[in-house]
Amino acid sequence: AAGTPSGGITTWETCAIGPNASLLMYASAYAYVRISTDGGVSWVDRTAASGGAASQYFRGSAIGPSDQILAVGNFYVSTSTDNGATWVNRTTAAGAAATVIYGCAIGPSGEMIAVGAAGYIRTSTDGGGTWVDRNSAAGSPSIYMYQPAIGPSGEMLAVGGNSYIYTSTNGGAAWTDRSTAS
Repeated sequence: AAGTPSGGITTWETCAIGPNASLLMYASAYAYVRISTDGGVSWVDRTAASGGAASQYFRGSAIGPSDQILAVGNFYVSTSTDNGATWVNRTTAAGAAATVIYGCAIGPSGEMIAVGAAGYIRTSTDGGGTWVDRNSAAGSPSIYMYQPAIGPSGEMLAVGGNSYIYTSTNGGAAWTDRSTAS
Protein backbone atom coordinates (compact mmCIF):
# COMPACT_ATOMS: atom_id res chain seq x y z
CA ALA A 1 0.00 0.00 0.00
CA ALA A 2 1.09 3.56 -0.62
CA GLY A 3 0.69 4.49 3.04
CA THR A 4 0.45 7.85 4.71
CA PRO A 5 3.11 10.54 4.20
CA SER A 6 4.60 12.53 7.03
CA GLY A 7 1.99 14.93 8.35
CA GLY A 8 -0.74 12.29 8.43
CA ILE A 9 -2.48 13.23 5.16
CA THR A 10 -4.99 10.56 4.22
CA THR A 11 -7.21 12.41 1.72
CA TRP A 12 -5.77 12.73 -1.76
CA GLU A 13 -7.15 15.50 -3.99
CA THR A 14 -5.74 14.88 -7.48
CA CYS A 15 -3.91 12.28 -9.51
CA ALA A 16 -2.34 11.90 -12.93
CA ILE A 17 -0.91 9.20 -15.19
CA GLY A 18 1.74 9.97 -17.78
CA PRO A 19 1.19 9.02 -21.43
CA ASN A 20 3.41 5.93 -21.16
CA ALA A 21 1.73 4.85 -17.87
CA SER A 22 5.03 4.39 -16.04
CA LEU A 23 4.97 7.78 -14.29
CA LEU A 24 2.12 8.29 -11.84
CA MET A 25 1.47 10.89 -9.18
CA TYR A 26 -1.08 11.73 -6.56
CA ALA A 27 -1.27 14.71 -4.29
CA SER A 28 -3.18 16.18 -1.39
CA ALA A 29 -4.00 19.25 0.55
CA TYR A 30 -0.84 20.82 1.96
CA ALA A 31 1.00 20.02 -1.29
CA TYR A 32 2.12 16.50 -0.40
CA VAL A 33 3.14 14.66 -3.54
CA ARG A 34 3.84 10.99 -4.19
CA ILE A 35 5.44 9.76 -7.42
CA SER A 36 5.77 6.28 -8.90
CA THR A 37 8.07 5.53 -11.81
CA ASP A 38 7.20 1.82 -11.97
CA GLY A 39 3.47 1.88 -12.65
CA GLY A 40 2.45 2.16 -8.99
CA VAL A 41 4.43 -0.74 -7.55
CA SER A 42 6.36 1.65 -5.30
CA TRP A 43 5.88 5.30 -4.32
CA VAL A 44 8.27 8.07 -3.25
CA ASP A 45 7.38 11.18 -1.23
CA ARG A 46 8.44 14.30 -3.12
CA THR A 47 9.04 17.95 -2.32
CA ALA A 48 5.90 20.00 -1.85
CA ALA A 49 4.98 21.22 -5.31
CA SER A 50 4.31 24.72 -4.05
CA GLY A 51 7.99 25.14 -3.26
CA GLY A 52 7.60 24.00 0.33
CA ALA A 53 4.65 26.16 1.40
CA ALA A 54 2.70 23.75 3.59
CA SER A 55 -0.47 25.84 3.39
CA GLN A 56 -0.96 25.28 -0.35
CA TYR A 57 -3.85 23.13 -1.48
CA PHE A 58 -3.66 20.86 -4.50
CA ARG A 59 -6.58 20.93 -6.90
CA GLY A 60 -5.25 19.66 -10.23
CA SER A 61 -2.30 17.84 -11.77
CA ALA A 62 -1.16 16.59 -15.17
CA ILE A 63 1.78 14.66 -16.62
CA GLY A 64 2.95 15.41 -20.15
CA PRO A 65 4.57 13.37 -22.92
CA SER A 66 8.12 14.02 -21.67
CA ASP A 67 7.09 13.30 -18.06
CA GLN A 68 6.88 17.00 -17.25
CA ILE A 69 4.48 17.58 -14.36
CA LEU A 70 2.06 20.49 -13.90
CA ALA A 71 0.44 21.02 -10.49
CA VAL A 72 -2.08 23.73 -9.60
CA GLY A 73 -4.02 24.82 -6.55
CA ASN A 74 -4.91 27.76 -4.35
CA PHE A 75 -3.01 30.71 -5.80
CA TYR A 76 -0.15 28.76 -7.41
CA VAL A 77 1.11 26.94 -10.47
CA SER A 78 4.20 24.69 -10.30
CA THR A 79 6.11 22.50 -12.75
CA SER A 80 8.66 19.70 -12.46
CA THR A 81 10.82 18.03 -15.10
CA ASP A 82 12.58 15.51 -12.84
CA ASN A 83 9.79 13.26 -11.58
CA GLY A 84 8.85 15.70 -8.83
CA ALA A 85 12.25 15.83 -7.13
CA THR A 86 12.34 19.62 -7.62
CA TRP A 87 9.64 22.12 -8.54
CA VAL A 88 9.62 25.55 -10.19
CA ASN A 89 7.01 27.98 -8.91
CA ARG A 90 5.25 29.46 -11.96
CA THR A 91 2.63 31.44 -10.02
CA THR A 92 3.77 34.91 -11.08
CA ALA A 93 4.33 33.91 -14.72
CA ALA A 94 0.86 32.33 -14.79
CA GLY A 95 -0.82 35.35 -13.20
CA ALA A 96 -2.22 33.11 -10.48
CA ALA A 97 -1.22 34.95 -7.30
CA ALA A 98 -4.80 35.97 -6.49
CA THR A 99 -6.75 33.17 -8.17
CA VAL A 100 -7.81 29.70 -7.11
CA ILE A 101 -6.71 27.36 -9.89
CA TYR A 102 -8.90 24.26 -10.16
CA GLY A 103 -7.62 22.22 -13.08
CA CYS A 104 -4.87 21.75 -15.62
CA ALA A 105 -3.85 19.62 -18.57
CA ILE A 106 -0.79 18.96 -20.72
CA GLY A 107 -1.22 18.15 -24.40
CA PRO A 108 0.66 15.73 -26.65
CA SER A 109 3.16 18.41 -27.72
CA GLY A 110 3.73 19.66 -24.16
CA GLU A 111 1.30 22.58 -24.38
CA MET A 112 -0.30 23.42 -21.02
CA ILE A 113 -3.60 24.90 -19.89
CA ALA A 114 -4.73 25.94 -16.42
CA VAL A 115 -8.25 27.08 -15.46
CA GLY A 116 -9.79 28.52 -12.32
CA ALA A 117 -12.00 31.03 -10.57
CA ALA A 118 -13.46 34.12 -12.25
CA GLY A 119 -12.96 32.73 -15.76
CA TYR A 120 -9.20 32.17 -15.35
CA ILE A 121 -7.85 30.51 -18.50
CA ARG A 122 -4.09 30.52 -19.21
CA THR A 123 -1.98 28.58 -21.73
CA SER A 124 1.74 27.90 -22.02
CA THR A 125 3.78 26.42 -24.84
CA ASP A 126 7.21 26.55 -23.16
CA GLY A 127 6.88 24.22 -20.18
CA GLY A 128 5.21 26.82 -17.99
CA GLY A 129 7.88 29.50 -18.31
CA THR A 130 5.45 32.00 -19.83
CA TRP A 131 1.65 32.00 -19.81
CA VAL A 132 -0.88 33.76 -22.04
CA ASP A 133 -4.15 35.06 -20.58
CA ARG A 134 -6.95 33.50 -22.65
CA ASN A 135 -9.87 34.82 -20.58
CA SER A 136 -10.76 37.56 -23.07
CA ALA A 137 -10.44 35.10 -25.98
CA ALA A 138 -13.22 33.10 -24.30
CA GLY A 139 -15.41 36.19 -23.99
CA SER A 140 -14.20 37.06 -20.47
CA PRO A 141 -16.51 34.68 -18.60
CA SER A 142 -16.67 35.44 -14.91
CA ILE A 143 -17.74 31.90 -14.07
CA TYR A 144 -15.52 29.36 -12.41
CA MET A 145 -13.71 27.07 -14.84
CA TYR A 146 -13.06 23.68 -13.25
CA GLN A 147 -11.39 21.33 -15.68
CA PRO A 148 -9.59 21.58 -19.04
CA ALA A 149 -8.52 18.90 -21.51
CA ILE A 150 -6.23 18.86 -24.54
CA GLY A 151 -6.88 16.44 -27.40
CA PRO A 152 -4.43 14.56 -29.61
CA SER A 153 -4.31 17.38 -32.19
CA GLY A 154 -4.03 20.17 -29.61
CA GLU A 155 -7.73 21.00 -29.48
CA MET A 156 -8.77 22.35 -26.07
CA LEU A 157 -11.87 21.98 -23.94
CA ALA A 158 -12.63 23.88 -20.73
CA VAL A 159 -15.70 23.31 -18.56
CA GLY A 160 -17.05 25.33 -15.67
CA GLY A 161 -19.96 26.31 -13.48
CA ASN A 162 -23.45 27.00 -14.80
CA SER A 163 -22.97 24.45 -17.61
CA TYR A 164 -20.28 26.53 -19.36
CA ILE A 165 -18.33 24.65 -22.01
CA TYR A 166 -15.68 26.25 -24.23
CA THR A 167 -13.68 24.72 -27.09
CA SER A 168 -10.62 25.96 -28.96
CA THR A 169 -8.90 24.58 -32.04
CA ASN A 170 -5.99 27.05 -32.10
CA GLY A 171 -4.16 26.70 -28.79
CA GLY A 172 -6.61 28.90 -26.91
CA ALA A 173 -6.20 32.00 -29.09
CA ALA A 174 -9.96 31.87 -29.79
CA TRP A 175 -12.72 30.00 -27.95
CA THR A 176 -16.22 28.97 -28.93
CA ASP A 177 -18.92 28.97 -26.28
CA ARG A 178 -20.61 25.55 -26.45
CA SER A 179 -22.60 26.07 -23.26
CA THR A 180 -25.97 24.50 -22.70
CA ALA A 181 -26.97 27.32 -20.35
CA SER A 182 -29.00 30.22 -21.69
